[in-house]
Amino acid sequence: MNPTELLLQREMSTEQKYVFRVEMDKARKNPATMRLLSVFCLHRFYVGQTGLAIVQWITIVPFVFGIFWWIHDLFNVTRMTEELNDRTAHDIASTVMQLMPESAPSIHVL
Repeated sequence: MNPTELLLQREMSTEQKYVFRVEMDKARKNPATMRLLSVFCLHRFYVGQTGLAIVQWITIVPFVFGIFWWIHDLFNVTRMTEELNDRTAHDIASTVMQLMPESAPSIHVL
């Protein structure tokens, strides 16, 4: 679990944390898988960026730009995965908090 996920869970009830963790476990992308797939320019398919993946595949052979794009992604794939997982965590946390408001912890003002 990364720091973003821990921070998002701080304000959640036990039930909300459980639902959040289950959904994140299903949605989380593995950086090692991304690195392996990036060698063959398949990593964008793995994260659902099909349009970009197709454009990358089209440009990789006939254009030098595609090679530079591939090299850039090869070195940045771990960061890309972490950012994707952070965005997914935020989306799931927001959905859990909206769907389970009655389970939210009460805030006490001192």
